[in-house]
Amino acid sequence: MTRRRGIAELLLFLAASAIGIYAFGRGLAPLFGRPHGDPWWLPAGFAALWVLAKQMGRIQDRWPRRKPSRRPAGTAARGKRI
Repeated sequence: MTRRRGIAELLLFLAASAIGIYAFGRGLAPLFGRPHGDPWWLPAGFAALWVLAKQMGRIQDRWPRRKPSRRPAGTAARGKRI
């Protein structure tokens, strides 16, 4: 991943997080005692959540893996105790 793409994905993550927090706060306001909640904010919140889920799935696919060790688990090098 290039530096420019990494910065773009970070900005996308921050924007989607901010939009999602604001949208769910406005959409779910009637549940917490505020009289006038706007139900049109809920789809915006779910869209932001969907963007974050897609981004997390893409990042997890490219997550670095550990190389398998050559020795079986539970064995020590010659001359050392476990």
